[in-house]
Amino acid sequence: MAGRGGRRPGAGRPVGSGKYGEPTKAVRVPESMVPHLSKMIKEFRSGDTDSPNGLSVPMPDNVLPFKRPGNGPSNLIPLFDAPAAAGWTAISQDMPPSETVDLVRHLSHHPDSSFLVTVLGDSMVNAGINDGDLLLVDKDEEATHGRIVLAHHNDKMTVKRLHIASDKTITLKAENPDHNNEVVKEGDSFEVIATVVSVIRRF
Repeated sequence: MAGRGGRRPGAGRPVGSGKYGEPTKAVRVPESMVPHLSKMIKEFRSGDTDSPNGLSVPMPDNVLPFKRPGNGPSNLIPLFDAPAAAGWTAISQDMPPSETVDLVRHLSHHPDSSFLVTVLGDSMVNAGINDGDLLLVDKDEEATHGRIVLAHHNDKMTVKRLHIASDKTITLKAENPDHNNEVVKEGDSFEVIATVVSVIRRF
């Protein structure tokens, strides 16, 4: 019978009548990136482009978005059981590694909510954090008393140790006697952005 099958003229949604108001195009992306792309599109459409990490405050120039690596073997580092004190000669080229390590997942419990921050200044040197170090910070790691945090206090981003007193007074403590502590007072603008989970330093 003629005339059966195929797409009927005028059938379907008119081009450009969807929620984007223009034609769309299918694009292949890694499955793990779908939630992030959906969020980016939503923020772009709403004009909220100042928060690339999903934060409520703009990030300063010394904050680097954390780029999640793919699943390729180049992102996995071999781990050998031979002790470092034995010297490299104890690890032959024919010795198989005991395992391979994804440093991203090794350094953070929540790699998808983590990003890198470049340290500026020496206010945290006694905590082993030096000027120029990279900090891996995690938005989903609980910021409890005594943890080192990335915080936004009165229009300034800072890395300090979080001190919560019994009367709930919050102090951002420096780990260098040459720097002052910051007491969060009533009426201050204050938010803990993320908790520091790792320090990365290149020698």
